[in-house]
Amino acid sequence: MAHGAPHLIEHIGETVPSYGSVEPSERTQEQRESRALLVSARVVCSASSFSEGFIDGFLSVADLFIKSALNLTDFEYDSLDGIFFFFFCVGGLFAGYLADSRGRLFAMSASLLCFIFGMLLVSVATIYLEFFVGLALAGVGVGVGLAANTMYFTEIVPKDIRGQFVALEEVSILLGLSFGYAAGWFFYCLQYEWSWSEGWNFPCWRALGLVGIIAPVVVLILLNMGFILESPRYLLMVGREDEGKELLIRLVGREEASLALADWSNEEESSATWWQLVWDRTPSQRRALHLSLSILSIQSLVGNPVLMVYLASILIETLDSIQLTLIVCGCVSLCRTVAAASAASVVDSLGRRLVFCTSLCVVFLGWTLLAVAYAAGFDAYIKVALYVVISVAYDCGVGPIGFPYSGEILSTPFRSKGLSCGMAAKGLSAWILVEGFSYIVDDIGLSVGCAMIAVLSLFALIWSYGALPETAGVELEQISLLFDDAKISCVTEKKGGEI
Repeated sequence: MAHGAPHLIEHIGETVPSYGSVEPSERTQEQRESRALLVSARVVCSASSFSEGFIDGFLSVADLFIKSALNLTDFEYDSLDGIFFFFFCVGGLFAGYLADSRGRLFAMSASLLCFIFGMLLVSVATIYLEFFVGLALAGVGVGVGLAANTMYFTEIVPKDIRGQFVALEEVSILLGLSFGYAAGWFFYCLQYEWSWSEGWNFPCWRALGLVGIIAPVVVLILLNMGFILESPRYLLMVGREDEGKELLIRLVGREEASLALADWSNEEESSATWWQLVWDRTPSQRRALHLSLSILSIQSLVGNPVLMVYLASILIETLDSIQLTLIVCGCVSLCRTVAAASAASVVDSLGRRLVFCTSLCVVFLGWTLLAVAYAAGFDAYIKVALYVVISVAYDCGVGPIGFPYSGEILSTPFRSKGLSCGMAAKGLSAWILVEGFSYIVDDIGLSVGCAMIAVLSLFALIWSYGALPETAGVELEQISLLFDDAKISCVTEKKGGEI
């Protein structure tokens, strides 16, 4: 398969319908209107990804207090690390059904509602079961929301900026993480550090959980007041053709809309069933689904869940100060945010594959050096520095680019259920890694745990370099040609054998 494939994409023997010629001034005006709609949608719909980051920050703070506050046994306390990721997996499985049967925006609304109830229950929990159920609901909500967000922005954004817009999912996650640490530091100081707040007795982790509900509530209201438009490709898929065509032209422009609608006239417009997803697929659809599942699993298997769960506890052992630990965690999150934003800004110009593989290479080197540092007994500050390097390297490519990559390589009838399975695979991989890492660290040591993740990162790098095509700049309906050897051969013959 050719990796530099955008030039292979042509309509073969098709007449592409035109939706009117566009003067340069009119095209500029269309782009301005499109960008305004896209930016407003991006800001409002970031709540689901923001919530995933926030709950990771919340758990880092809550882990310091809930064992004594809820009278947890060692088993109950240790089990909390994996609960969120397991039910994230469960939520991912629901996303495809909701998004296809009721729409992308409905799936987002359902995810926010689930997250709100989950965080509310977690914040007022007095026993383990209440905290467990609340965390499970929040995990389901985030799993549904991330899948719905990814498919929604994959379908509404023009090809020239699709990568950066969808990659902003990771930026939203990290902003939520940074806010979680910052708010956690504030409420911790309010309860324990600042003399002027001696009358404040409300537990800091409960206050933090309640604050995390505010943004999802606001966004839920906006989504149900019609501020955000439904995906035009979803509208086409369910037979609302006139509405879908008009909205597609508004969002991506007439030229790209003409190409997309030409493909739609030759494709099955209904969503794929679960049976078709699992069994009745063409070779190109099967290849695309395998790549999507693998990309999202890689986001977990290269160690990001471990960093989310363990970084705060490692820093506390090193710094011996909860207040300073939360400050450092917040600063690291901000550095990761800058890295993710930088990666998102170049993903459409440099390409997905180059940035993704480069990021994986640095992540592999980081985990390898960290394993050596633990085995050789290096200074604690060197280990912390390596954790920071790995975190930033992850968000220079793997974190942000995994979202556009995994969504755009799936055809529209398969996208929602394919991403649903992908998010489930991401959550399941994270749960297995976090639980397995914990057992390995307890029984063997951190050096072996880090070496295990280094090996996984190396396999991910080799696989990504050999299997991933380049999709930057390719019109969404034509990406399937990258996985269809027959059509690639046809195009190659038409171009005189030049690839």
